[in-house]
Amino acid sequence: MYLLSRIVDNQKNLQDGLVHVNMVDIFKEYYDDAEDFKFHVGSGFFFLDGFGEFYDLIDIDKLNLGSDSYEKYWNTRAPILVMMGKETNKTTKESLLDAANMVKYALNTHEKQYMEFLEDLINKGLIKFKVFTDQRFHAKIYFFYDGLSIDDVYVGSANLTSAGLTRNIELTAV
Repeated sequence: MYLLSRIVDNQKNLQDGLVHVNMVDIFKEYYDDAEDFKFHVGSGFFFLDGFGEFYDLIDIDKLNLGSDSYEKYWNTRAPILVMMGKETNKTTKESLLDAANMVKYALNTHEKQYMEFLEDLINKGLIKFKVFTDQRFHAKIYFFYDGLSIDDVYVGSANLTSAGLTRNIELTAV
């Protein structure tokens, strides 16, 4: 869809004549354009604040559970799949281990909102996590689908953390 039109580098404030975007901008474009949005990500690091970057962008009512063929291929109907390494922070770990009571781990208002949002996605079967614990999982890859069809895949250095998605100097390309 957006092949080679730009590089994702989180440097939106640079005034150098180039178009600079971050992964949240990319996510929003695919999410807004897809009729049947599916999103898979592999990230060595996943922090709740990274997922919080999508909090204002995702309308839970717009997400559709996958079809029978999708479930057969991915072993879930969840449209959002997160493959992650074991590197995370305490708040995120406790939230994922205790989804039914994740709000009690909130440290501030935003994290509380993000946890409630994540809890809603989990309870409705709209998100699934696979955590690699045996070895270090260091991938940074983002898959955007419309139904079963892959629109694009982005590969680079951006982890699924707020800093990786919006602030760090990252390079991610189609």
